[in-house]
Amino acid sequence: MNGSGEHENPYKWTTYLYLLNTKTGELSTLSGNTTGFNMAVGELADQVDFMREVRPNALPIVELECTTMPNEYKTLRPKFRIVGWCERESSAAAPALPAPEQKQLEHSTTAAANPAPAEKPADKIATPTTSTTTTKKKKKKKKKKKKKKKKKTKRGATRVDTGLKPMAEPSMDEILNDKIDF
Repeated sequence: MNGSGEHENPYKWTTYLYLLNTKTGELSTLSGNTTGFNMAVGELADQVDFMREVRPNALPIVELECTTMPNEYKTLRPKFRIVGWCERESSAAAPALPAPEQKQLEHSTTAAANPAPAEKPADKIATPTTSTTTTKKKKKKKKKKKKKKKKKTKRGATRVDTGLKPMAEPSMDEILNDKIDF
């Protein structure tokens, strides 16, 4: 049922927009099935696609506004105004996880023919090559991090580091990409 109590078709084209609050890390989902909402999300998607051609890791910072529909009734519809851009960290900068350790099954036919020597679990662990002074420094840094108070927003939510960095607007050279070398 809709807001007026009338039955509606349950199979409607619905558009979803996933949002992240960069201060708190809260994820939100906006959904709508109106022409105005579809237009707003489509306009935002066009702007993001254009910016990502120049800067692939670009993420928009948006504010919700309203504007009028281009019809004779001038009904209101949502509009997402981009107030800035930030850049997510590239996946190449993230440390890679080590490959899982391959273990041989005890009851397999190859294990019976070639028994592997028993290893102690301590032999498999790599010993660190750092000196004690560097480990002491690391411990001090960890203590300092723990002592820092968690920042709160105006509404009392805990701020979260999302790893997003502010990004400058692209230059005309980046946008046009038509430099001719002589």
